[in-house]
Amino acid sequence: MKILRKTYLLISVLIIVAIVNLFLLYQGESSNTLQSNAILKTSDIKVTVEAISALAISIANGNNEDKEEIKEKIIRGNEDLEIIKEGGNVRGFEIGKIPNSMESVFEDVNFSWQEFIITVKKVEETPIFNPTAQDALNYVLQKNGEMVLLTNDLTRELETLDRDYSRHKQIAKELHQHSQEIGQLTLIMKIGDEEGTVQKLEDKKLEFEVGVRKLLNISTEDLNVESIGEEHEELI
Repeated sequence: MKILRKTYLLISVLIIVAIVNLFLLYQGESSNTLQSNAILKTSDIKVTVEAISALAISIANGNNEDKEEIKEKIIRGNEDLEIIKEGGNVRGFEIGKIPNSMESVFEDVNFSWQEFIITVKKVEETPIFNPTAQDALNYVLQKNGEMVLLTNDLTRELETLDRDYSRHKQIAKELHQHSQEIGQLTLIMKIGDEEGTVQKLEDKKLEFEVGVRKLLNISTEDLNVESIGEEHEELI
């Protein structure tokens, strides 16, 4: 399930930050007080990452009240990283600029942080665990069964027509296939594996509408048929 993979990625970033933090602790054994404070703030970043990951997963599960808190923690994390790099004062701690020998290590931390925030925002914006979204998915799955049966009936009805309607028969078969794929994609979304699925579902919806319009001799000029490899056409 997608949410589990997201969680594993969040945890992997935590591990990266923890390893870098451990490395800095070893390096800091002989450093001065200002650099030691920087090490303490790096440890704070690790704590912030853990808190943000928990909030992101909470939001993905529908707890929107955590959105403001996660924004605040992301801002604080960005500020802490900037001061760790350049030096300054963080909530009463005087921080020294990181030594040149540790710049590459800091860049690793910063890169992991940026990747982490991108992932967090994706999790935060995932509506799949919202009860309303779940109800909608259940409704689509329920109606999809009817759509599969109807398109199958349509295919069988058109099979009785002569060769002049071969294009109609082909479209009917495609509609039946699209209806099955829409059901499969909706089920994938329901179990939480929605990466790329939304776009695929949008494409299938468009393909289905284009096919229905062609069979009913309704213009498709207002639809972006080229985006799905189709073209405008009129049938007898």
